[in-house]
Amino acid sequence: MTIAEISLEDAADILALEKERIGDSLGPDEVAQSVLEQDYISLVAKEDGKLVGYVLASVSVPEGEIYSIAVKQDQEGHGIGHQLLEAALAKLRERGVSRVLLEVEDGNERAYNLYLRAGFQEYRRRPNYYGSKDAICMEKRI
Repeated sequence: MTIAEISLEDAADILALEKERIGDSLGPDEVAQSVLEQDYISLVAKEDGKLVGYVLASVSVPEGEIYSIAVKQDQEGHGIGHQLLEAALAKLRERGVSRVLLEVEDGNERAYNLYLRAGFQEYRRRPNYYGSKDAICMEKRI
């Protein structure tokens, strides 16, 4: 598996994976923006040339935000999410970020546990942020 910066050619695969795993939170404009603008860190994981995961993060020094991360369902449990998250954190650190934020839907135990293992801590909840489910707001100092 390789992790690399995303390109515009990855956009359709990212949108398809995002829709499959998360819903319709991203659109083509957001993906294109993450590729073209400097205030973003956008990485893909590929196996044999095929997209198996991605992570998108924004940079606003001294903070960064992981705003989307997904792994193909048949690739879960192989450490891809962990590798993508760690790669994004390293890039954020290189860009001068010292605090990373993210939100995870209450009940998404796989993602929540991934973030806990990576050193994130819960600092508040946003009631009913995802319809009837809360958003768990997490942070990590890097």
